[in-house]
Amino acid sequence: MSSDVVEEYYSSFLYVRRIILINTAFSVPLNFLTMYLILFKTPKHLKTYKYLLLNISWDREFNSASGTLLSKPSSSL
Repeated sequence: MSSDVVEEYYSSFLYVRRIILINTAFSVPLNFLTMYLILFKTPKHLKTYKYLLLNISWDREFNSASGTLLSKPSSSL
């Protein structure tokens, strides 16, 4: 019985992990495109706002990548 619980846990984790990886595969290129557009296409009079948007975009990218790379199942049940 205990073996079934562990198997079910790891299989459900693999499902969630796969969803996270697919989400990251879409979000990373879009975040880099967003950063490019913010840096090079923002009008000059929005300079301060440009850096705020860039900071938010960088934070989203860092959290997305680190969440994908650092997520692993817990070894204790």
